[in-house]
Amino acid sequence: ASRRHKFDKKKYRVTNWRDYNESLRNRGDLTIWVSREIGKEHG
Repeated sequence: ASRRHKFDKKKYRVTNWRDYNESLRNRGDLTIWVSREIGKEHG
């Protein structure tokens, strides 16, 4: 297990904090699109 992280993580600099913060807020969102045909069969 000690060899698992033998490479350093790549560091990056955030240049657009507004987009970065919004992406963190939306990270857990999941959108599922269902076609109308499926909705008619099961609805």
